[in-house]
Amino acid sequence: MEYDKTLYDFFRNALKEYRKSHRITQVQVGTAIGKSSSYIADIECGFRIIDYPKMSAITEIFNLTVEDFIYINDMKIREEIEINDFKN
Repeated sequence: MEYDKTLYDFFRNALKEYRKSHRITQVQVGTAIGKSSSYIADIECGFRIIDYPKMSAITEIFNLTVEDFIYINDMKIREEIEINDFKN
């Protein structure tokens, strides 16, 4: 399967951040999409590549599209960089 590594890295990092900030476990995410917690852990660690429909199923847990999910995480990272740059 061909994929965009940058996009996928944003997705997997966003998944971990959203999951933790919403206090949702890997077990809960896995159950919601019919997969195991180790499947979700593999996604978050970059060991497993998933297709767009599976990404969409995951982001629906947070009531977001894949695009919004990635965009919001990207904006959060940019804000953190700006804050850190300002502090230094």
